[in-house]
Amino acid sequence: MEESRGTKLNKSEVELFSGEFWSGSKAKDLGLIDGIGNPHEILKEKYGDDVIIKNFEKSKSWLSQKISSSNNQVDQLANILDERSIWQRYGL
Repeated sequence: MEESRGTKLNKSEVELFSGEFWSGSKAKDLGLIDGIGNPHEILKEKYGDDVIIKNFEKSKSWLSQKISSSNNQVDQLANILDERSIWQRYGL
């Protein structure tokens, strides 16, 4: 990381590569990140408003599709049951 950040790093304050971590504004002050924002904001800022952002979601399991409803708790239960059935194949 040190090579890729180059002159952006502010090494005067602390040892950057000690295993500690910083979040938010402190990481920006140290030069570890360029800015703070979510992926949509950053991509639009970098590539303009015409950027197309595709969201990928985990597809619903067979069981979830069969008993799908507007009730989120039913969907959560279906996901739990489906996950357990997968792990049972491995004896867990």
